[in-house]
Amino acid sequence: MKTKTVVILLSILSLFFGIIGFILSFLPLGLISILPAILGLVFWLIAFLVNNKTGEKRSIVTTALIISVLAILISTFSEIFIKDKVAEDQKFEEKIEQSQEEAIDDLEEALEDLEEIEE
Repeated sequence: MKTKTVVILLSILSLFFGIIGFILSFLPLGLISILPAILGLVFWLIAFLVNNKTGEKRSIVTTALIISVLAILISTFSEIFIKDKVAEDQKFEEKIEQSQEEAIDDLEEALEDLEEIEE
């Protein structure tokens, strides 16, 4: 009876951390979102080992594993393959400022040329 309660508790903790990791994996937090999913895997492993001693089947243990692994995969995929939009926006703004400065310089040169022509 006590082992069954421990397995359920560990499974719930694993599922909780897996779900938190899964939710955080969609946010632009970088690899920080993997930490709850790793905790979910640790609790899953302990629950799995204890559950194997009892021989009972628990679907919540498998569900916790799937969610934790999905969270890790999504976080890793987004970190590797999705570009940082903020950095791209900053580069774009720098290009706009540079273009504006070049346009102002060109206009000043054109104004100087006009003044030379008028003299």
